[in-house]
Parts: sequence; C-alpha cells; structure tokens
Amino acid sequence: MNLQERIIKEYKRYLVSTQILCPITGKVLDVRTAIYSVDADGDPLRAYDPSCSEEQVADYETGIQEAVLLRLHAAIYAKD
Repeated sequence: MNLQERIIKEYKRYLVSTQILCPITGKVLDVRTAIYSVDADGDPLRAYDPSCSEEQVADYETGIQEAVLLRLHAAIYAKD
C-alpha cells in the first residue's frame, strides 16, 4: 500500500467517525462497508450507507451543490 492509498484510507475513517450517520438513510456508518462520493481529484467527500443507490447519492450531492450556490448568490447580493 503506497502513501496515497494510506492517506485516503485514513481520510475515509475520519469521514465515518465524524459523520457517524448516513445523510440519506440515517443509519450508522461502518468504515468497512460505507460507500463514498468523491471530488474531481478522486478524494472522498462524504460517506453513505451501502444500501443507498448511486442515484440517491447523486441527487443528494446535487442538492448540496445547489444549496452552496444559492448561499453564495445570496451573500454576493447582500453586500450590494
């Protein structure tokens, strides 16, 4: 196992230990079975319960991105 693989493994453990619950199902996460969404670089972003479908995860991630964009939009226009 190279250094990058070890770092990703530890980061996945960190995600599960800080998230604790799946944001979709509400079930307790297990680092051994969790599935992960990744960013453009392939780094894990969030952990999900393995019973979540790829479609559910994609919908959740899209919702988060839209919420961030709405907040950014509101913050920009609040300064005017």
